[in-house]
Amino acid sequence: MRKLDLNFWLGILVIGILAGCGPNPFAGGVGSNPSTAQLSLTIRDAPPQNVTVLAFQIQVTGAVLQPGNISLLPSGNSVQIELTQLQTEAALLSTKSVPTGNYTSLALTFALPSLTILNSTNAAIGSCAAGAVCHLSPTLSPASATFSTGPNFPLTLLQGVPVGFEIDLDMNNIIQPDLSLSLAAPNAISLTQLPAAQPTTELADLGNVRGAVQSLGSNQFTLKSANGTLFTINVNSSTEFNFSANNCSANNFTCVAAGQILDVNLSLLGNGTFLGKFVELDQSAGQQVVEGMIVSVSGNPPTSLQLVVHDKQPNIMNISIGDLAAVNLQNAAAFGIASRNFTLPGGLSFASASDLIVGQEVQAHVVGAVTAGLSPSFSTDQLVLFPTQVTGLVSGINLGASNFTVNGLPGVYTNAAPTPINQILVQTTTQTSFSNLTVNGLTGLSAGNRVSAEGWLFKTTGSPNPATVAGLNVRGRPLSP
Repeated sequence: MRKLDLNFWLGILVIGILAGCGPNPFAGGVGSNPSTAQLSLTIRDAPPQNVTVLAFQIQVTGAVLQPGNISLLPSGNSVQIELTQLQTEAALLSTKSVPTGNYTSLALTFALPSLTILNSTNAAIGSCAAGAVCHLSPTLSPASATFSTGPNFPLTLLQGVPVGFEIDLDMNNIIQPDLSLSLAAPNAISLTQLPAAQPTTELADLGNVRGAVQSLGSNQFTLKSANGTLFTINVNSSTEFNFSANNCSANNFTCVAAGQILDVNLSLLGNGTFLGKFVELDQSAGQQVVEGMIVSVSGNPPTSLQLVVHDKQPNIMNISIGDLAAVNLQNAAAFGIASRNFTLPGGLSFASASDLIVGQEVQAHVVGAVTAGLSPSFSTDQLVLFPTQVTGLVSGINLGASNFTVNGLPGVYTNAAPTPINQILVQTTTQTSFSNLTVNGLTGLSAGNRVSAEGWLFKTTGSPNPATVAGLNVRGRPLSP
């Protein structure tokens, strides 16, 4: 099949189908029926090359286990997800009790895909002009996939034995030359079993979930994400907190309050419950924030920027996920870094507008109203740097300095103005996580390897690398066929 001659990347999705249902579909826990088992599905993609996808939304409209026509979505509803921020992390879709027994198939259906792309070619792609950022609604045909053969089916679920699967979406095969989507393309979608886990041990690291606190309980709180999903999250003595943004000196669960916007590193346990490993305050109650990737900056130093929206908290009128938003920087705007519990390497700065660069993932505090339009706009008095996720080819490795360089980057970097970013330095530390490599560490990398790197992107000068990523996660990727 002919591939697109463009630059393009995507991410990871996780679907959890686990024991536990009730008023909160993500409360977790084992149902009252003693004959149930925990079944989890995770989805990862192989990020395609050659078209820069800046946002990708799609609805999961069905996840059905047979026999029995068992719907695995919460209350049978569809769930909307955004994929581009999931190259190295995972996102939860649903949790539900599954009766024990023998099953012969799993069917997944999808609908309403939405793409925001950068056309980094010299010619129009359909209605998207060369060099433009465009919002598209591609066709999806077929929109379903059924898994019914070995080694995964037939499937036997046993009481008290968690089972997990990973669905791999290969976007190099799903995306067609006309930008339509097809799940029937060869090797477009596959299913493999996850490593076994005990009910009280981690089945999957769901990365960071962002949302507004809805309510509090005894050592737990409920968080509402941008797509309306509710998570009931437990904390324990091992949970770390960072509430320095509101000067809560206790820096523990007592700092959590309804209405706050939190960033939570979330663990999914085998029994279907959720454990917050690290809880960080993004904004106090009553505030509004928009998160997205910077695709252009204006002024020297910059006084405004454009970003493609990936998240918004809470629900904000006149702005949607995937929008290309114009952001005006107020005088004396504050700059900060959501560093979580990661110790950043020295010499990297995000302290003023001069530190802005295309490709950074930032959270903007909304001041005043959002102006509606094809490109909504708003003002901000605060920008916070969040981890960026970028896929490229390893071009050099320095074991002594614990870093490596990547090139073959998406067009949003190589077409950046006024200075193209053709190479990025990835600086690793002892906290950097490596996965999907023959050896999970720098020694597992070789020149020409394709990897996805997640970390905070900093503007750098005085070196051949105009940008540096402080590496949080590094995941190996297969080369395109």
